Order: sequence, then structure tokens, then C-alpha cells
Amino acid sequence: MPMYKLYKLRESRSCLVGATGHENCHAERRAKHPSPARARDPSLDAQGDIFRRVVSEPWPSCRYACFVAEEPFRQVVLEGACNFRDLGGYPTNSGQTAWGRLYRSDGLTKLTPSDIEALEALGLRTVVDLRHASELELYPNTYASHPTVRYHHNPIRNVDPVAVGAHLRPVLFDVAANNQAMLRESGETFAYLFHLLADAVNYPLVFHCTGGRDRTGVAAALVLAASGVPPEVIAADYVLSNELLASRDAELMELLRAEGTDPAILDATRLRQEYVLGTLNTLETEFGGPDVYLQAQGLTPAELTSFREMFTLPQQ
Repeated sequence: MPMYKLYKLRESRSCLVGATGHENCHAERRAKHPSPARARDPSLDAQGDIFRRVVSEPWPSCRYACFVAEEPFRQVVLEGACNFRDLGGYPTNSGQTAWGRLYRSDGLTKLTPSDIEALEALGLRTVVDLRHASELELYPNTYASHPTVRYHHNPIRNVDPVAVGAHLRPVLFDVAANNQAMLRESGETFAYLFHLLADAVNYPLVFHCTGGRDRTGVAAALVLAASGVPPEVIAADYVLSNELLASRDAELMELLRAEGTDPAILDATRLRQEYVLGTLNTLETEFGGPDVYLQAQGLTPAELTSFREMFTLPQQ
């Protein structure tokens, strides 16, 4: 089983994920700083039951651990967003997606000054906001008037969470059906995203909605499919939001309970791999695949080629 470096310490020591005895490493440091939760990294599933930690240890300068790591973290640890993560490192039909170029996220309205600093260290150049205009009025985007980061409002056509109440939206619509509807009704939105992804000046880029799971999940699935990532890996990335949004969902459960709604109803709204696999199947059977789908919305073959050249790496 191959070894994967989690991070490199200042003392030039490293902790290995998948290594025998990993749970006993750095015991003294862990005693002082309890280890955070870990999440399965879908890009490693084919290699076996290997995990890559998605948050850094809470010791000094830990926020920037991912910037000095030999192997990147999938999650970018922020105070004001919990589902901001890198789409790099996933296998494609000819290599893998590139780290540090394309990110997906939940809402960016609560970013702190230190979060802004962390994203500046990533070199963030472009933010694509997939939320409705009504959401922007209530929760303006941190980057809407940023002096150096380009901001694009590119809303996906689906249920307006403001109209139904953001906390009720997850229990009032069919996740799988909503995914299919986005694919059928928001072709222009997705094509606009790919127009941006075809231009090197826009990288690194992050696209996001509010929770970073439904609208962002379908957009990420389309991006990864167009990159040649296998459906099973796309599905694994899709459901990773369940783990990263666990704390938010706990707050939502309390809100539903306070309003007299059984919070157990949230179990039916958890993302499942079959939801996005159904979306990918529709993409193939109804639209002829990602290339045909995007070209029908005005994307050119040259733009698709340009996108792949910037976001995918050849087999080493």
C-alpha cells in the first residue's frame, strides 16, 4: 500500500496516512492538541482505506500548514466557511486533476480577516457565486467589491431558498430531482462557468453557493466529468459535503426542533452517491455527455481543450 504524506513539520518530520502505527505517531503533540476530525479523501479510495486529514492541527501557524505541505490538503480550513475544498488530485482518464487551481465552497459571507488572508495566500483570483439575487441581498458576498479578486454573480435556476426559508429548503424538495432540474434548466450558468475556466487569468478560482452541496455539487460534478474523472470518484467527492457540513446540520436540527418539526427529516436530505450518479447518467443519455452538453450552450471545443490543459495533468 503506498504511503501519502499528510504534512511536513518544521522539524522536517512527517506524518504518514496509511502507515502502520499512524495512530501512535506524535503522541505527545496530540496529547497537547487533540486531533481534529478526518474525512475520507475520495481521490485515494482506489488505493485502499486511506485517509487524508482535511483540517490542520491547532498548533501555531497551523492555518498555513497546507501551504507548506508536500501533499496538499483537500479542505482549506477557514473560520467562516466549512466546505471550502480543492478539486485537485482526482484521477482522470489520462492523469489527474491539478491541485491548487479550482475550488468548491459553501457561502463566503462570513469570512474573517484571517480567512481573507489565507485565501490571498492561495492566490485566489476569481469567485463565482451561484446563489440567487435574493440571497445576495440578505447575505452579500465578501468578494463583491474586492479590489483584486474578480467576482462573478452567476446564479443557478432552482428553488429560491429565501422564498421558502433557507432552513426549510432541504426538507421541501427532492434532492435527486433538483439535481436533474439544474442540469436541464441551468445550461447557460454552467457554460458561463466554463467560459471562465477556459481562461488562465481566472485561476485559482472558486465557485460556491450557500451550503456548497446542491448547486455547487452539480457544478463540481460537471467540472469533474468534463475533466475525465470517473463517476465513482465524482460521487465520492459529492457526498464529502455530508461530513464537512455536519456542524451546520446540527444547528439546523435545533432550529427545526424549536419550530416543532421533527429534525429526523434531515436524514432524508443527506447527499447520496446515487443522486449525482443519476445526474451523470442523465448528462450522458439525455445530452450526450459533458462536451456535447456544454457546446450546445455555446462553449467551443477550443475552450474545452484550454480548460483541460489548465486543470488536468498527464499521467506521470
